[in-house]
Amino acid sequence: MYSKNLLISLFISVLLLSSGISRAVEVTFRVDMSEQTVPPEGVHIAGSFQGWDPGATEMTLTQDNIYAVTIDLTAGEYIEYKFVNGDEWGEDESVPAGCAQNNNRYLTVPDQA
Repeated sequence: MYSKNLLISLFISVLLLSSGISRAVEVTFRVDMSEQTVPPEGVHIAGSFQGWDPGATEMTLTQDNIYAVTIDLTAGEYIEYKFVNGDEWGEDESVPAGCAQNNNRYLTVPDQA
């Protein structure tokens, strides 16, 4: 006879395995602002991963006009995003057609960055 705790543990294990536990992956976004004048509001990234808020995710100046931010995303997740030179719509980039999906940059998050 199986104990109640063993059956509960087996049930939870099966649920976790069948649900395809998602894995967080750190993804670093970088943008070179050498050809731009950066306003006092700074540089931001907006995208489907954060509700498309143009002022919510500020990027940090890391070196010689390169701004970066590292974000935890889910492996296999498809996202779209844009860089914003400021913190509101109208200051977002025009993504070149060759790099765009729905006028946005896009990425399927890899299993590891």
